[in-house]
Formats: sequence, C-alpha cells, structure tokens
Amino acid sequence: MNILELYKKPLPQVYHEGIFTYKEQIDGQPSILECMRNGISKEKYNKVMALINIEKAKYLLKEMPDELSNDEIAQTKDMILDKINEYNNIIL
Repeated sequence: MNILELYKKPLPQVYHEGIFTYKEQIDGQPSILECMRNGISKEKYNKVMALINIEKAKYLLKEMPDELSNDEIAQTKDMILDKINEYNNIIL
C-alpha cells in the first residue's frame, strides 16, 4: 500500500494494533496540500500522520533497540502514548 492509499482508507476512531504496518521507504509522505488536492481533509491528514508516527516509533524500537539509550526508549514510549491519544481524539 502506498502512503496516499492509506489516506483514502477508512480508519477506526480508536487506535489498535494492525491498522497499518510501517515500512521504511524512499518517497516519504505527501504534503497536506497534495492530500487536500486529492480530497483528503485536514483532520484525516492529521489522523494518518499520528498513525504513521506511532508505527514509525514502534518500528524504531523494534529494529534499533541496541542503538537507543534507556532514556531514548522511555521517551519514545511516552511519545507513542501521546500520539495514540492524539489519534483517538481526532474526529473524522
């Protein structure tokens, strides 16, 4: 699934595992302007960005545990919880 397809996919209101699996890629995420040109609302853009940030952080924790300090791991886990709350609070 390319990133633009993720923006068009229906998303659940509340975050749960398995909505999206992060994979490293070269092309990156589309800008909010590109998304809006494709009929995607600002709220949907923000919800998808929160989801991408959650899954990217989880991916980094899984793939790079030896490269991160205990403080960095704790900060990343806190950021994940913050982004999950942000995701859950965005109403589509």
